[in-house]
Amino acid sequence: MLVSGADGIWASVCNEGAAMGNASSCVTVLNLVRMGNRKILKKFNCTYLRQAAINVTKITTGIPPHKNQPIYGTRALDFVFDLNPEEFDLATFFGEQAPTRITSLSSPEMIRDHLEDTFGKHEAFTLEVAYMMKELILEDLRGGRWAPLTNTDIISLGYDRV
Repeated sequence: MLVSGADGIWASVCNEGAAMGNASSCVTVLNLVRMGNRKILKKFNCTYLRQAAINVTKITTGIPPHKNQPIYGTRALDFVFDLNPEEFDLATFFGEQAPTRITSLSSPEMIRDHLEDTFGKHEAFTLEVAYMMKELILEDLRGGRWAPLTNTDIISLGYDRV
């Protein structure tokens, strides 16, 4: 609708705040900004929209938004892929540091950076060790181990198995 020229939406700031059929205005407006529509920044306090959506979700449901909710879920700002940075970085827009989430798609550089962010700089956190950890992550994935890694698992992968 917006691409076809609509100039308004009916929505709650979050998915839970209105009747069925609404699209979150927080997600819609911030996606327009991410796609390059900077005029919206002059009309709305977009940096507060995320917090407003979180607050309305908590008021409406009694619990925080689902962690995977786009824009205002706790994992919405995660740095997942080691690709060229987007022109619009959501974490920077909200004045936050994007946590690095380690997955089977993470680069060795991301793994090393995550180790340093979690445990501090250490001479053992080399790209070679990160590469071996990535190979073990892939081996576990292929072998059916899919549970999220804990910090203890990371230490074990880095020191006991490598």
